[in-house]
Amino acid sequence: MMIKEFLLNPPFGKTIFCGVLVFVTSYGGNGLKKDDADNLRYALFHIPNLEFLDISDNPIEDDGIRNLIPYFIEASERSFPFADLNLENCELSCDGVTQLLNVLSTLRKPLRSLSVADNSLGSSVAGALGVFMGKSIQILNVEGIGLGPCGFQDLVEGVTEGSNIVNINISKNRGGIEIATFLLKLLSGGSDLVSVNASYNLMPVESLDIIRSALKIAKDSRLGRSAPCNIHLVLVLFFLTAGVPTRSSNDEAASYFFSHPFP
Repeated sequence: MMIKEFLLNPPFGKTIFCGVLVFVTSYGGNGLKKDDADNLRYALFHIPNLEFLDISDNPIEDDGIRNLIPYFIEASERSFPFADLNLENCELSCDGVTQLLNVLSTLRKPLRSLSVADNSLGSSVAGALGVFMGKSIQILNVEGIGLGPCGFQDLVEGVTEGSNIVNINISKNRGGIEIATFLLKLLSGGSDLVSVNASYNLMPVESLDIIRSALKIAKDSRLGRSAPCNIHLVLVLFFLTAGVPTRSSNDEAASYFFSHPFP
């Protein structure tokens, strides 16, 4: 009998035995710290078919993620490499995540999904993030990492055409109108993006005209490639009114979308 799913969410030690391969390991919210990450790395080497690793809500910090990097490199060489990594709220900084992204960008078999949400990274991480987005990553969560307008400007310069992103969460980054410019670049580059969460970014109302243009470009491009044209957008929860954040009601948002229908 082999382990199909091994969960270490509280309470500790819950295991489910019912399959043929190890697919998921979750250490979320177990108080793992940077000194524990080295022991975790040795444990992970003995899970040969791991596909999803969740270390969210553990304060492993930069030293902890550096200790795990050798495992990520080794795992990418396997016949069934692990593909999904969740590092939400791990008290990581720009330095640690930049080093991680640089390594992940060079893996033989890139990740399918990555979350570094709710870590205070700042705009300086945008350079490495832009390079990483040009690889085979499909699902990316960078909610609440503090990119700001400068970070999205750097992403616009760094993201290349032909990104494989299909689902991205860039919410709560206070990106302003630069969010719209970033989406214009991403969608006009032949991306197959189908889901975007860009809420809580203090976008001015004029951002929606830029996004509308981006959607039209994406639609025309996808029709030419016979690709799906549906794109799910979560965009506007706050507008800027005279420079002051103002929550928009659903009716206000709906009236704008209906009077400016997306193509």
